[in-house]
Amino acid sequence: MFTLQELIEALSEAHSLFRPAEIPAFVQTLQTLPPDDFQRAALLAMRAVCARRMATQDCLYFDFTLESDRSYSFQSSWVGRDECGIEQRLPSPVNAMAVIESIRELCAQTVYVLHSPKEVSAWIIHWRGRALLSEHHALSYFPLAFSSPKRRAGAPRPSR
Repeated sequence: MFTLQELIEALSEAHSLFRPAEIPAFVQTLQTLPPDDFQRAALLAMRAVCARRMATQDCLYFDFTLESDRSYSFQSSWVGRDECGIEQRLPSPVNAMAVIESIRELCAQTVYVLHSPKEVSAWIIHWRGRALLSEHHALSYFPLAFSSPKRRAGAPRPSR
């Protein structure tokens, strides 16, 4: 799933996981692993990186939670009621730094910050839980959540 180069780049940005001087030794150890073991180690390392990554200032983030049964929920804004009187909601952008502070620091829970399609895929397939997705990735991976309420009539409603 992740290449060695992707892992090196992610580890270089994750100063809380490794000091820069430790990265070459860790990479050398990874290079000696059989492919299956490398992928398991890379997945664990990337999970740790994404769980500690801070949001960037130049990106709009959406807050999604993926449950173990693959249902999902998201921070949303009310957009009205349908013809049956059921409220309709759409994902809304969040203040990523405030979410990170409140979830990680005050609640001591994990929130992943995901920047690449491989990270989003790993989150969906393996990690689950709460994540901040860039606007591009949120729209790409959860298009139904962003569709107009009338277009998604009859589709299963996201849990809240």
